[in-house]
Amino acid sequence: MDSPVIGYTSTPGMSHFESLLKESGSTDYNLMSTRFSATNRGISRAIISLQNKPFIDISDVKTTIAQENAVEVRFTFRGSKRWAKMTKTNTGKSIAFVVNNEIWSLPVVNAEIRSGVALITGIEDKETAEKLSAMLNKSIKD
Repeated sequence: MDSPVIGYTSTPGMSHFESLLKESGSTDYNLMSTRFSATNRGISRAIISLQNKPFIDISDVKTTIAQENAVEVRFTFRGSKRWAKMTKTNTGKSIAFVVNNEIWSLPVVNAEIRSGVALITGIEDKETAEKLSAMLNKSIKD
């Protein structure tokens, strides 16, 4: 796949896209929608095809910090190593930050990141960033 975006919808339902994925015979991918996307037709949700198994999960996260319109993610030692490997192998490709089955950010990896830190950007306001950070930090402790 050249792009993880396979379409756009203004409704929460994805049945049309799920049927297309079934027709392709692919079992390695899962469909999710972004929180929102701006298109030339207005605000809608992008439908994204993702690999079924995440490369990084909550056990790889040490803590998160809310910023103005972003959440900084600090990884554990193991998470830092996995993040570096994942960013190295996916340079030039889109990756998804998925929280509670919702895509919060879909950046393109520019280079390998060995610092053990990631940034979820594009969050609409500081209040939402604080809620997302709190939700992630609670998941780390649970």
